[in-house]
Amino acid sequence: SSSSSSSSSSSSSGLVDEIQLVLLDERYFRETLTCSVRQDWCAAVLQNASDPAAPQPSVGDVAFCSDYLLDGGLGVGGSCCSKDDEWGAWCGKNRQHPLRHELCNPTQDTFGQHLLLLDTDNATVLPLSGTLWTTRQQQLSRRLLEATSSPICEVLGLQQRRWLQQTMRGSRAALNVIASGSVLAGSVGWLEGQYSNRCSGDDLGCWQRAQVNLLHTIANASGCSVVITGDFHYSDLKAIQPGAERAYAQELQTAKLRKPVYQAMGSGMTHSTAEHKGSHVPCVNSFREDRTGLRPLGRCSYVSAPGFSMLEVDWQARVVSLSVRNHSTGGVAYGVDGSRQLVRFNLDTCQLMDS
Repeated sequence: SSSSSSSSSSSSSGLVDEIQLVLLDERYFRETLTCSVRQDWCAAVLQNASDPAAPQPSVGDVAFCSDYLLDGGLGVGGSCCSKDDEWGAWCGKNRQHPLRHELCNPTQDTFGQHLLLLDTDNATVLPLSGTLWTTRQQQLSRRLLEATSSPICEVLGLQQRRWLQQTMRGSRAALNVIASGSVLAGSVGWLEGQYSNRCSGDDLGCWQRAQVNLLHTIANASGCSVVITGDFHYSDLKAIQPGAERAYAQELQTAKLRKPVYQAMGSGMTHSTAEHKGSHVPCVNSFREDRTGLRPLGRCSYVSAPGFSMLEVDWQARVVSLSVRNHSTGGVAYGVDGSRQLVRFNLDTCQLMDS
């Protein structure tokens, strides 16, 4: 859902001085993890489980991996989502195909808009149809079932993605605030020790094509955009900047990003939610360290104590302030590195300012 909160008149850019609030649901339509995300790890888990001489994995890991790779979900191939891996391989071989942008470029609004699937030759693109169900169900059973919801491994779901694109394109608000139950830019660049890819299992980086599409959809709004989120049990401020030179450019495809997107993450107001296993472990070489330059205040500029994030707009000065606040005093909090948790950006240009 979305709503607007008016403040004053139109700015010189033709935008209206108001805040549009957009609420996202990234849980209900979210699909299972893509197969490649845990494939190597699960293969090793299952191999060790079958070898009495090998270190034995936990019962939970074996159960997860059996479901994920072998016998869960849609049957053959387990419960993992195979669409992104299959299209990724197809995209590498079909650089001139007329559907390439729709199937291979998540920075575009046209990405993943129609129900398509690959034929058994892994080359021919088929539109989902009733005829395929009646004539090819046995050969294409898994791909038909996966294509019913969307051509990509979804986070928002196709219907919500279409709605969000229309909402952001049509927004005339100077500032868009997107409330996200999942973290858009989590531990980007962090490689979890036991896995072979960069995602924890719950952050949106595990659905990278959907993550990139969501980021660019938000950046395509005419006004500036701030994502407010939580769920990581600490608080911080991030700025995703355009440019091919960024350390996160390849992962988030920011060479094509139209403008900066900001993220304010609040940990929770209680010690039980803000303080978690590892809260007092040093930042360096942990998933809390920002290795790619997303935090403008520094690699370890996060708050591990209870707190909340705040957004303030000075319409006359054309300045937006983002801060993390102390849970008891309401004052600006300080990160574990001593940094004062406050950043500002220009409401007309969306560019960071000296705080």
